[in-house]
Amino acid sequence: MNTDMATTAPPLARHIPMEVCENFIDMLYSPYRDFSDELENFAALRSCALVCRDWCIRAQRMLFYAVHLNDAASLYRFAAVLQAGPHLYACVHEVTLISRSLHTTASVLTLFPAVFAGKLPNLQRFRVWRMSDSESDAWFPATPESGSAKAKALPHAPLHPHFPVLIASFTTISTLQLAYIMFRSFGEFARVVYSLPTVETLMCHSVAWTTLGPLPAFMGTNGYSGRRTSRFAPNLRLLKYFASSIYGIQRLISACGPHLPRLWISFPLPDSLTELENNKGEGLDLSSCSALQKFTVRPTAEFSTDERFGYLLSTMLSSWKNPQPHAQLAFGVWYQTCHFTRQGYADILNALGTTADGWLEDMQKASDTTDVSGDTSANGSECQVFVRIYDWESRREWWWGHITASFPTWAKLGRLELGYSMPSTPRYQWKPDDDDDDDEQPYGTVASCSS
Repeated sequence: MNTDMATTAPPLARHIPMEVCENFIDMLYSPYRDFSDELENFAALRSCALVCRDWCIRAQRMLFYAVHLNDAASLYRFAAVLQAGPHLYACVHEVTLISRSLHTTASVLTLFPAVFAGKLPNLQRFRVWRMSDSESDAWFPATPESGSAKAKALPHAPLHPHFPVLIASFTTISTLQLAYIMFRSFGEFARVVYSLPTVETLMCHSVAWTTLGPLPAFMGTNGYSGRRTSRFAPNLRLLKYFASSIYGIQRLISACGPHLPRLWISFPLPDSLTELENNKGEGLDLSSCSALQKFTVRPTAEFSTDERFGYLLSTMLSSWKNPQPHAQLAFGVWYQTCHFTRQGYADILNALGTTADGWLEDMQKASDTTDVSGDTSANGSECQVFVRIYDWESRREWWWGHITASFPTWAKLGRLELGYSMPSTPRYQWKPDDDDDDDEQPYGTVASCSS
């Protein structure tokens, strides 16, 4: 027997630690994702769940963490799964009702609180998003009920009178997002929000009502003191209000302004000129926003179509009296970038800068006349302007030159900040200018970008 024969070590097994695999699976979730990306991620998670037992546990956890329900059939299937495994109720943190049939008698919005009331102890984020039959929403798959003859079309969401009572059983919801929903009245919409006092973030996109109606009593003043109460959305910290009626945002601000630190709006709002022409109004009034620390304006393409929008923005900023020290005025278009050319948006920033510089000058004048001691911080002299841009690194200097030229006073005082990020999806990519020679287009054309 030859004892000198060298023994060879067995080959090392190529093994990826499970912790690394779990990180890969977790990356299929992001709170800032698009709905189209979510559908792809759900499909990927279902595939991950079939790989092995360890992957199945992690993937199923993510599948139950954020759930999409688009019709009654999907809702009842989901309810049956949770009933078969009661431990799964605690896994649900986000629910999105996304459907073309939310304004029909088959609306899943009516069924959801009746089926799940009091059963989802960790539900934190609740989204209701109505899809349309337009080309921009063609990516969303059709459901049997959306075209069913049994589903009668309605002019608004068919909410039962007891809907606010049922929705109030979800006592852990901190984020409520409503998009493209029509309510019977503003009061019906307000009662839904009022039923969720734990909400910290409220987003309204293209929310409307068939009639405005009177101001609900729980949003009014205290009958004895005459002061605003905090019973309506007492924990609200961020209000996002896009492409919805100016009358609704005015009521929300009137009720929540004294305790609201952050406000986002698209500008101009759809009926801004109607309010100006018919009622001789001055636009949105921010005088009640005494706690406002960050005010973000998302300009729309319509801003450059009428010079009166600049006037309305100016009066709105003028109503924001005595801002908090180091308060921030922010501008950006975020996922609406795909609707603008670079030069077109630079021109809009120039108009915004003129208005913002005028607002600063007014604050400085008020400070000089009201504070002889020299302490001007209470009059907004420490306010900052922040501009968010998504573009390639090669364009950074071009943008900074345009922004400093648009906000010269803020730049001179050193209180102008640029937030610059790379585009993450086609929606954050600019429409090409006629003379645009930029070849950094990894996402291809953006002509099909939806709003």
